Amino acid sequence: MRWQGRFDSQSAACTDRNSSVGTVRAVVIRVFESSSRTRLQNLASAAGYNVQAMPLAVGTLVWAGIFARSAIGAVLMSLSTMIVALNSLLLRRVDLRPRVV
Repeated sequence: MRWQGRFDSQSAACTDRNSSVGTVRAVVIRVFESSSRTRLQNLASAAGYNVQAMPLAVGTLVWAGIFARSAIGAVLMSLSTMIVALNSLLLRRVDLRPRVV
């Protein structure tokens, strides 16, 4: 059976209700877009943490009286890990039902 419907990759919509190929393609695109967005958010979060926390951990701001104890660094690292994990869990909320236009 050949797919006769029209597929719009911008909205990941399939116009042929009987097409399983178009439906699967739309779901794959939606999963890919959602996981790519989450991956970039997690990367930005981790990079932001490293840009802020690493200089404190190394002690580059000790001359200004700003320093981080190792316990604070451990708490910040755990918090960063939890934020990334919780953001990844939001992928479960992605609606994978096929959109019919």
